[in-house]
Amino acid sequence: MKTETIRLALEWIPNTNHTGFYTAIENGYYADEGLNLSIFMPDDHGDGRDWLLQGKADFAITEQMSLSDVFVKDQQTPLVAIAALTDHNLSGLLTNHQISRPKDLTGNTYATFCLFNRTGNYSGYD
Repeated sequence: MKTETIRLALEWIPNTNHTGFYTAIENGYYADEGLNLSIFMPDDHGDGRDWLLQGKADFAITEQMSLSDVFVKDQQTPLVAIAALTDHNLSGLLTNHQISRPKDLTGNTYATFCLFNRTGNYSGYD
């Protein structure tokens, strides 16, 4: 059987969210399907997303907050979310009293814990 290498970029260092990937490698599940999963850590937290956009990875794990520009109507980031590793978003959003819904973010700068700064038109989100 021909083996295909798949490159997976983590969002940071290996942690409990990645256990399934490493367990599947150890137990030969990928090999059974003709896959060689190559997992690598980014140099900095969040670089996996950028490596995916640059073609250095086939898949990347990232936090939902770093995908905000994918869901903003005026952005053209060519990414597709295909799975969630956790049941719930583990992120939170801290705002001042003037922001009470997503559309209130329009025209404001929004920074996440993973050091991405995102701006965009959130007016269609309520």
